[in-house]
Amino acid sequence: MLKVQFVCMGQEIVSAGADGLVKLWNYKKNLCLNTFDKHEGKIWAMDCVDNQFITGDNNSTFHIWEDCT
Repeated sequence: MLKVQFVCMGQEIVSAGADGLVKLWNYKKNLCLNTFDKHEGKIWAMDCVDNQFITGDNNSTFHIWEDCT
């Protein structure tokens, strides 16, 4: 993992990694709730606000995600 951030008022964690995957976790249950796969390269940047987060990879590609859980 290259970046981790708390979301959903601290109840969940979003992680981004060198494998190009963004994952939403319930850290209390150690359970992956969802995996987002649109990046082709390493994710180097991520920021979260409320239920939305943006990620950027080494190919200068950005994606905006929304957690609807």
